[in-house]
Amino acid sequence: MDGLVNKTLEYTYNDVVNNHQAYLKVVTLTCVEGWSATILWQGVLVNDLLKEAGVNPNATVVIFHASDNYTSALPMSYIVPNNIMIAYKMNNITLPLR
Repeated sequence: MDGLVNKTLEYTYNDVVNNHQAYLKVVTLTCVEGWSATILWQGVLVNDLLKEAGVNPNATVVIFHASDNYTSALPMSYIVPNNIMIAYKMNNITLPLR
């Protein structure tokens, strides 16, 4: 984690899974094609990781980088009130590392 933070941090998968509080969240995903699925997610809150890094109050966006070079961004104003998490389990099944 770098950018507008007090501490630049890098997390491994094991760091996230073993050294941070786990949260459970049930979310219903609805597709524009007409199907939906209700899923139990387990993971860590992005906000917990941001607090650990000491986010600057001027920060407005979090950019996520995946291992396959995919990136996505979400505004801080969405992440915090919606308890956005980085999930590592779905319906009690550990997601593949990739």
